[in-house]
Order: sequence, then C-alpha cells, then structure tokens
Amino acid sequence: GKTVSSSLLENLIKLELCHIEGTNISLTKKGREVQQSMGIQTQILQKMKIEGNDAENMVNDMLSKLKIEDVIVAVDGTEFRSNSENLVDLLSSEEDGKWLLTIFRDGQFFEIFTIGPLGGVLKFTSDDETQLISSKFSERPIIEKSAFRTFEVLKNLHKKCDVYDTTFSQIAVFLPPVWLLQNRMWEPFIAVTSVYLITFNVSFILFLISSVLIAVYFKQGQVTIRRSYSMFQEFQVWAIIAATNEATVQQICRKFDPKCDFLKSLVGPPSKSDEDNKNKKKKRKSGNVASVSPITY
Repeated sequence: GKTVSSSLLENLIKLELCHIEGTNISLTKKGREVQQSMGIQTQILQKMKIEGNDAENMVNDMLSKLKIEDVIVAVDGTEFRSNSENLVDLLSSEEDGKWLLTIFRDGQFFEIFTIGPLGGVLKFTSDDETQLISSKFSERPIIEKSAFRTFEVLKNLHKKCDVYDTTFSQIAVFLPPVWLLQNRMWEPFIAVTSVYLITFNVSFILFLISSVLIAVYFKQGQVTIRRSYSMFQEFQVWAIIAATNEATVQQICRKFDPKCDFLKSLVGPPSKSDEDNKNKKKKRKSGNVASVSPITY
C-alpha cells in the first residue's frame, strides 16, 4: 500500500532485500532476516509510538516519512486508544480505502494518508505523554476528512522547498500546456507545445492522435511527472503531508525546519538567526591583513 521511489526500489532489489511479483513488492528471505534483526515488528501499544535505532532509514521509507518517536494519535480524526491488533485490523479493512492518521512530533500535529497497516516498532506512550498529547489534541479544531488533500514536499540542499498538491487535475488532461505553465515546468511545456505545432502542420489527424495520447499520459501520470520534474531540478522528497491547503503545509514544514524556504512562499521568508547574520559578514579577500595602512618608518 506504500509508494516506493524507483531509485529506492532499484537499490533494494540490488541488495536482494526485496523482489517484484506482478504489481506487488515483497521482502526476500534476506530482507526478512534484516527486518527481524532490526526489530521492525509490531508490539502492543497504548498510543502508537515509533522507535528504533539502526532501522531509522528503513522505517522512514516504510512509513511515508514518519520518524522515530512519532506518536500516532488518531485515525480519521478520532483519538485511537487500543492495541496494535485492533490498529492493524482497522487499517487493513477496505471499507474506507485510505485512512487519515494524525501524528504528533516535537510538540506539533500533522496528518498523513495511509493505505493498509503500518510497519515499524510500536510501543506504549507513558502516562504523562498520553495526557499531554490528549489535552493538546482536544484543543484542535474538528476538520472533515474529505477536506484533506495530500501534498508532497521536496527540498534541495539549500533548504528550498517545492510543495505541490497531488489531487487529480482535469486541466492536466484537457489542457496539458496550461497545467505545465501553472506548475512552471518550462522544459516539458516547450516539448508538448512543439509536438502540438509539428503534428498540426503535418496532419490534422496526426494532431488529434498525438493530443489524445498526451491527454492519456497526463491523466495516468501527472503526479509522477510533477515529482520527476522537481527531482530533475535537484529536489528530493522530504515530506508527504495531508492538509486542507498549501499554506498549512508550509506552516508545518517551517515548524520542523525554521530555515526552510519555499518556491512559492505563502508564509514569508524564514527568520534569520544571529549565527546566520555572522556567517553572512563579508570576509576580507586578503585574509587577516589589517584594514588600516601599516605605519612606516
């Protein structure tokens, strides 16, 4: 039920940790041994708390960017207090398709969508943690699950973030050039427009055929196209968040990384610390040479 990047999947296959069976990805015997040695298994819990040591990177990929010490507070907006078996049964049911999980991390709440049960090590939270999280959760406004959309956040080495909505867009199907312009995807825009112009000049029937094929391609892979373009611009997937709007996503990201900035910022520039101001002071090109003229005799 989880989306795995092609590069990660390729590396896991090369390491003989998993293999593909039709459209499903399964762990190999070696992969299961690694899983067991890392302690990635389910335990009884009160609130769902993810922990581990060497398993952190694998857990991050398995749980759609969840991290160690994240606490799973609620399912579909309802606070969840039960054991892991009931959680697995709930998330395994096909009644609702995908589930909205409320996560508590570093004093902040955020939501993600998931399909199917989670992996990872799960344990009880302490009584103090449970009381603190429950009191904060009760203060949150109630928002219908249908109002949430999935946003992907990609970040580069300079902490610049690209945020986009993964909701299906009809514009991408019927007007691909317009959708590409909206997302500032200049190279694909030039390529698609060129195909339209060339085929139209050659044959109107060929133009119709190419238009239909492009529409089908954008219908089936618009999220992949959008993500791939950001990765082409040297961004990497950083977070997958469910929220009602992009501004909320940016606020959440800013809380987790105060120095991150956005291509289309809705929350303003990041605040600059005293350390940043010191680093930006100009250095003398001549090294430690004094700024005044030396005394001559």
